[in-house]
Amino acid sequence: MATDTFKIDNQLLWIAGGILLLAGLGTGAYFYFNKKKENNPGEQSSSSASSSSSGFCKYDDSFPLKHGSCGNKVTVLQKILHVLGADLGKTGSNKDGVDGKYGDMTQAAVKKLLGKTTVSQTDIEQLKKK
Repeated sequence: MATDTFKIDNQLLWIAGGILLLAGLGTGAYFYFNKKKENNPGEQSSSSASSSSSGFCKYDDSFPLKHGSCGNKVTVLQKILHVLGADLGKTGSNKDGVDGKYGDMTQAAVKKLLGKTTVSQTDIEQLKKK
């Protein structure tokens, strides 16, 4: 009788071990594929995909800044917009939308605050004072 109990306990041990193994593999796969999506910005939602694809930058960061501009001046603009409470999406190193690319969300925030879609150096100075 004691050996039958041992076999049942042994069988339960194998079942529990298998369940734990499958749970661990499933969790590992989940985090692996989510990390892969984070590192591949081209797979983001359509509203931010256009601002993060590899061929996005059409213009340097000379004034006036406009949709397709990229660089440090765009980053400065986006930091100001972020401080003013604009939703710029989840791109950039801090996932706050500050990525140096003047895309759809940056353009929408600029239009809301300035009433136009291009930004001059004077506009940036005005935004800093808000």
